[in-house]
Amino acid sequence: MVDTWAHAHYRTYMSKRLIVLDVGQCDMDHSAIRRVVESLGATVRRAHSRKEALKCIEAESFALILVNRIFDMTGEEGLALVEEMCRGGSVDCPVMIVSNYPDAQAEAIKRGAVQGFGKAALRDSRTLDLIRAHLVRSTE
Repeated sequence: MVDTWAHAHYRTYMSKRLIVLDVGQCDMDHSAIRRVVESLGATVRRAHSRKEALKCIEAESFALILVNRIFDMTGEEGLALVEEMCRGGSVDCPVMIVSNYPDAQAEAIKRGAVQGFGKAALRDSRTLDLIRAHLVRSTE
């Protein structure tokens, strides 16, 4: 289903500088996520760890934050960072967990995240619409 609200606000969204923070992905997955996000008109910043992510959040505003379930380089739990950011009030943008596991998606939502997506569905039109909708809403 196409988010008609997002499509109606597409021009406003395309005229703003939008930045997405991608946390904990391996090189291959980060590259794939970066291509998708850039195709939607946003820039991508990368953090490998909780510490790097929190430094990025202090330094910059983001339209959306994507958090891997398990960080590739450090093995840290993405759900812990989701909870810290969402419940701790350190971010004012949507946070999504990137995981193919439905239980991880449900747990992320309980901890304050919005519905995320799995890497297997990265190029699916529903995933693109989901990301686009959050980018558009960040321009209001």
